[in-house]
Amino acid sequence: MIEIVAAFFCMYFNEVQKHHYEKVYVILEYGIIIQFLINTVLDMTGVADYYLTLSFSHAWSFAVILTAVVTMLRDLERGRIKNYKYIAIGAVMVVVSALVELISFYASVLGGFGMWLSLGLICLLLMTVVQAIRDTILAAAASEAKSRFLASMSHEIRTPINTVLGMDEMILRDTKEPQTRECAKDIYAAGNALLTIINDILDISKIESGKMEILSVEYSLKKMLVDTRNMMRDRASKKGLELVIEADEDLPSILLGDDIRIRQIIFNMMTNAIKYTDSGMVKLKISGRREGDKEILFVEVSDTGIGIRPEDMPKLFQEFERMDELRNRSVEGTGLGLNITHQLLKLMDSTLMAESIYGEGSRFYFELEQGIVSDTPLGDIDSELDEVVEQKDTAFTAEGTRILVVDDNEMNLKVVEGMLEPTKIHVVAVNSGKRAITQASYRHFDLILLDHMMPEMDGVETLHQLKKLSENEGFPCKDSPIYVLTANAMSGMKEKFLTEGFDGFISKPVSTAELFDAVLKVLPEDKITFC
Repeated sequence: MIEIVAAFFCMYFNEVQKHHYEKVYVILEYGIIIQFLINTVLDMTGVADYYLTLSFSHAWSFAVILTAVVTMLRDLERGRIKNYKYIAIGAVMVVVSALVELISFYASVLGGFGMWLSLGLICLLLMTVVQAIRDTILAAAASEAKSRFLASMSHEIRTPINTVLGMDEMILRDTKEPQTRECAKDIYAAGNALLTIINDILDISKIESGKMEILSVEYSLKKMLVDTRNMMRDRASKKGLELVIEADEDLPSILLGDDIRIRQIIFNMMTNAIKYTDSGMVKLKISGRREGDKEILFVEVSDTGIGIRPEDMPKLFQEFERMDELRNRSVEGTGLGLNITHQLLKLMDSTLMAESIYGEGSRFYFELEQGIVSDTPLGDIDSELDEVVEQKDTAFTAEGTRILVVDDNEMNLKVVEGMLEPTKIHVVAVNSGKRAITQASYRHFDLILLDHMMPEMDGVETLHQLKKLSENEGFPCKDSPIYVLTANAMSGMKEKFLTEGFDGFISKPVSTAELFDAVLKVLPEDKITFC
């Protein structure tokens, strides 16, 4: 068995060196194994004693030693050895111990046949453990650095988008000129398309770094279907497609699950179907079956689109892959949607399945276990789906109230001020945490909106300072709710901010509806007048 240790060493070192010298190692592996088998057969048949043929095996072992030394020297020259330096130290110890073993065998000195090689292998094992600990520490540090980088990129990219979409909302709200409104609508659509791409890239990064969390909350299945219809209706109608949504009437109306991720999954599936369908129909069908206190949802999206070629099916869920690129070169998208859907379903212990006939259409489907909150049947949803729901901002005024907005970006301050202008709320805008503390120290605010990433004193530090001042009875903003404004869209950030002590969370780009919802929650009812 000692004689074939060299073969296992070749296999191991081939992996450590990332297969850069695979051909040489494979030749050595086969040579050692074949020589070992020949020696064994010769010994068992009585042709030659095993002891007499050891020199051939030792020749292969010496070749392995020489190969290891040469490849490590080449990796040292090319800077690769730093990736496995502790294993390399262990390997040197194995090489030295093997040489001592060979010298001891042929010169009949030192003795202890097998002992020296065993000591070398033990040293390699110890160095491998050290390397594994080092790699784990570095991976953790890299993951943390990646998370910080993603948070920073999320902030840096979403902040200007917040300005663009916010200003555009104000144009749509205030102007009646048809051409201007059309241009503003195009800007809004393009901005949201860009935001979708950014969110997709961030989601992939979150999933890969293990930062994506699946959270279970109560949600209305009917509302999800209505919202899906409202989101998809315009996309389908612009292409002249029939949009069909079907759901079993016996499905429970209130379920328990991560409705945000389920919405995202269905959105990605239907968006993909609409993109690759030029005529006919896109259909969402939801059915289910009861298993104890759980409902197993069956979700299916089918289309009459261009379909997928059989040879492209294995690449379907790969990142940044687009099928039939030449034919689909005019279709927008990054190729991330289905990959994200596939990954999210894996996190939910489900699998995205696909069937397609090229030129006729495709069918994507999955099963998902959800908790049951209410047994009340879903009922007939056709009437709700057929209603054209116009999304209008809640119109209200709140004279006599005051809001403090804190953001180091002047354009973001203008966006929030512009959104709140029709409400007649008195808005005080400052661009730093220190100025926010000064303002809050001498007058009361009904709400404080606090940006997260700011120089000198960030939003969390400012919050803690305000909370500390709130311990004093005379502090004007002692009971003022404080909401965080953040472009950091990383998973788990909302929970982190709430744990820090914030009373609420508003993500950028800020929408008028989301901002108004937050304001209406905290302002005194006697100061609100609905128009």
